[in-house]
Amino acid sequence: MKNFLIKATLLLAAILCLDVYASGQSFKALVLTERGGQHEGFVSAALEWLGEFASKNDFSFTEINDTRAIDSTYLSKYKVFIQLDYPPYNWTDTAKAAFEEAIFDGTIGWVGFHHAALLGDFDGYPMWKWFSDYMGGIRYKNYVAETVSGTVEVEQPGHPVMKGVGSSFSVPDEEWYTFDRSPRRSPMTGGVSCEESVARHIEAGIPAEKLVLGIPFYGRGGKEPGGFCDYRILAESGEYIQRWGDSEGTLRKAVYMGLFRRNGSSRK
Repeated sequence: MKNFLIKATLLLAAILCLDVYASGQSFKALVLTERGGQHEGFVSAALEWLGEFASKNDFSFTEINDTRAIDSTYLSKYKVFIQLDYPPYNWTDTAKAAFEEAIFDGTIGWVGFHHAALLGDFDGYPMWKWFSDYMGGIRYKNYVAETVSGTVEVEQPGHPVMKGVGSSFSVPDEEWYTFDRSPRRSPMTGGVSCEESVARHIEAGIPAEKLVLGIPFYGRGGKEPGGFCDYRILAESGEYIQRWGDSEGTLRKAVYMGLFRRNGSSRK
């Protein structure tokens, strides 16, 4: 891979650390990486650059080439986890659990490169579902064999990892992965792409003119004690039943909750 990309991408990892050592505090980073094979040139150049950067900015890093040493105690020594061309499989169960816990608790920052996004069933290992969700619920489909240039648009310029980066930047002559879906709707970050959501509804047969874009909010209010109850409680109460719209069959059906009356009729 191009040396330009190595420096540009690893700079993001260093930027992520700025808040850690801005007050003069040193810290440790953990680098999990594969060695050898067709990407050895990329990994070697990246580690050389990172070593120079670390020595100038008062932090150190440890390189490991498998996950056998990783547990919660081991990760607690590090502030940044750099997954340098190491895939999200062939991890021990202990390492997986420790990594998930550290990410959820916010005790470690993470940056991944290349094979870190190789999500799927590879080399006899099933896909790590949690990691797929962490990456936006994606699964690897293929890659663009011919190197091409691309423009990266920065959607969250206020995020610490984007400090000093413009609204967009170019990546020249690079290999790109393709995935089964956009990673922008990540259940881990709460990010939702309205564009993708609307497209999925239209693809399913919902007429575009029937779609209303807004905040989903379901419930029931009243003067009785409590005043409000969640729609899930309504469904579990036994007083309501699911009803289906579109009795004439001209549109896709939608579910709503119908309230039973004592005479057996119902209303929505």
